[in-house]
Amino acid sequence: MLPLLEAALSRRDVAADHVALLTDRVLRAQGKPQRYGTQFETEADGYMSLQPTEDEAGLDARRRAVGLPSIADYKRMLQETYHTPVR
Repeated sequence: MLPLLEAALSRRDVAADHVALLTDRVLRAQGKPQRYGTQFETEADGYMSLQPTEDEAGLDARRRAVGLPSIADYKRMLQETYHTPVR
């Protein structure tokens, strides 16, 4: 499925941020680390935390490449939207 998404992206048939979101969902469903840091989960203590992510040092660069905000900005948006603390 991911190769089909990447092909559609290269043809500009889909928005890059949508591909990033779906890519992360597919990877997490396969038990793999996500690539773009779009998937969070609520922990038992009520905090939202980033699900496992590949190469966290390069995360903001990958997010920027597909038009997503930095992970710090995304965490702030999540906290404001869901009124839940985010790690």
